[in-house]
Amino acid sequence: MNLAEVSIQVQPVSRKYADFLLRKLGQLHPESRSELEKVGELPHRDAQLVLQALAEKWCQDYLDLARLYKHYMPHRTRTPKSLWSWAAAITEPTAGDLRLRVLRVTPAYIEALTGTELRRIPNEDGLPPGFYLPNGAALESSPAWPDTDSLVETMRGCKLRTLSLRDAEVYLEKVRGSDEIYIIDEHFGILLNRLFAAAWITPGDRLNVRYNPRNGATMVESPCGALAIVAGCRRGS
Repeated sequence: MNLAEVSIQVQPVSRKYADFLLRKLGQLHPESRSELEKVGELPHRDAQLVLQALAEKWCQDYLDLARLYKHYMPHRTRTPKSLWSWAAAITEPTAGDLRLRVLRVTPAYIEALTGTELRRIPNEDGLPPGFYLPNGAALESSPAWPDTDSLVETMRGCKLRTLSLRDAEVYLEKVRGSDEIYIIDEHFGILLNRLFAAAWITPGDRLNVRYNPRNGATMVESPCGALAIVAGCRRGS
């Protein structure tokens, strides 16, 4: 039983209720009480590993274990202060390729890229089209830019999964061994920690997650129009 998958279906619980569940399960499974008592003291990732091992060992009490698994989701990283800083964070100041050092501005959006990732945000302030350094200085040169519009449109043609922020974290954790999608955990971490832990995402927001089975790429898009596309990796590659 994959707890990451089951935990999508349960509601988050409070710290007090999580402690209650640990005590309850310890009474039902005294042979595992010592493991359960340590869960609250472990880093969240390690706590999840213990809970998953117990699920495989017991073959029961999945819903309570899934509630605990969701409660012990790893903490997200510090959020960026603005959409611009989030997009600019992937630029590489020392890269030989000028495209990797700048942000491209169009009338509709602003974007930055690496060899494996594209970040795009709305041009809400009406910044004049062109190329800019991360500090906001405009460039006179115009490096050749890939056709990112086609990439985004291709991804938007892929199957859509709409999730809450919390459920997206759990959903993206279940990938290893899944027959539905094949993206490795590292790519999920990039999407969640660098985009959807951001300050402009509120608890009630829904996230659009799309996966391209042909090349393993993933696109996650927020309600504010910010999106990230990360090159994928097929299972077994």
